[in-house]
Amino acid sequence: MMNNKPTLLTYLNGLPDIESIYPILVTLNNRAKINIKVIVYSKLLRKEPRLVEAFQKNNLFPIMGSKFSMKFAFWKDINKADAVLTISDPNFDTITRKQRSYYIKKTHKKSIFVQHGVYQIAVNKEPIPGQSINYYSSKLLLWESMKERVGISDASKNKSSVVGFVKKRLIKPLQYNNYIKLWQTRYRQKLLICHSFRWGREDIKIVIFITSII
Repeated sequence: MMNNKPTLLTYLNGLPDIESIYPILVTLNNRAKINIKVIVYSKLLRKEPRLVEAFQKNNLFPIMGSKFSMKFAFWKDINKADAVLTISDPNFDTITRKQRSYYIKKTHKKSIFVQHGVYQIAVNKEPIPGQSINYYSSKLLLWESMKERVGISDASKNKSSVVGFVKKRLIKPLQYNNYIKLWQTRYRQKLLICHSFRWGREDIKIVIFITSII
């Protein structure tokens, strides 16, 4: 029997998507006011079995998606959904899933954007210096207010809501091997920096600066 609840679709391509979107999915699922359709890259679930346990714990049962279906054969799922939840606004999607973003815009499908990084294009980094930042998404979920931020269009500022730092511990910590444990004992403080270096030398300088002041 079909219900009349709206359907929210989300694609979880990798851990950055899961870290930011999963806590939101848990909250929405508990409220039970909408249908949630989650498609997870099948290779990710095979590589990280702890994720399967995490999903089951919160009564979330994602659909396993192949690389082909997630990158190219996505139109049916998007067409059936009322909105798509994503960590990349369709206007500023520069990576391999941009075909989905293009299709979302082409079909005028609603999109909800979730900030996933401290330093992120169109959040606190201009895509092009001097370019006005105008989001496609009808709703922006951000860690902090952008009301006073320069370069953001007024229309985009009005779409934003501050939800704070959404990432939560999702999976159990791995047990390090003896070599790593021995290395840890040599230092009183440790800092883990996660960075893809996707945007070139400017970002490398930032990481070097951070490590130099520790």
